[in-house]
Amino acid sequence: MSLKGDTEDLEALVASVGVINNDIDINQKRRSDYNLPSIKGKTRNFANPALREVVIVLFYTGPYRVARKRPEIFRKQVPLPCLALVGAAYNCVLDGHSKNGSGKWYPKFTAKEYGSIYACLLKFLEQIMEDPYHGPKLVEQLESWAQIGWAASRNIDGHADGDIEDDVECLHPHLQVKLD
Repeated sequence: MSLKGDTEDLEALVASVGVINNDIDINQKRRSDYNLPSIKGKTRNFANPALREVVIVLFYTGPYRVARKRPEIFRKQVPLPCLALVGAAYNCVLDGHSKNGSGKWYPKFTAKEYGSIYACLLKFLEQIMEDPYHGPKLVEQLESWAQIGWAASRNIDGHADGDIEDDVECLHPHLQVKLD
């Protein structure tokens, strides 16, 4: 998945992120609250529940339901490029909030404007996957999100009980990954 595609689809993504984002305290938007150390003193990168909600709505239960069209890709684990895309869309939404504060207007979510953020986030995700502690944690998280999303999509489709056969330079200092 990449940022290339129909502009209307990308704008719909940003709009859906904005709707879910309204439940988040905007004053906390760039803080790393979900990166605070766990009991073991380790951070959880990309673990914000708002990201999970957008991933599930966008790829599993929303109007596009990409997961249902490509179960071989989405059934067991959310792909890293999808998480990077959602992260870039969130960045766009947060940019809109920081510029006007109302959440009623968002910058255009285009590859030209947000492609470098997407690439940076994808690079961070790949770095996390290589880490001996954080990599397995991220895989576990992405598998969990896929399981939740798949189950939700099955409920929408009326199959609740059954089964079917089915190197980038980062120029954005506000984006961070902590591998501790």
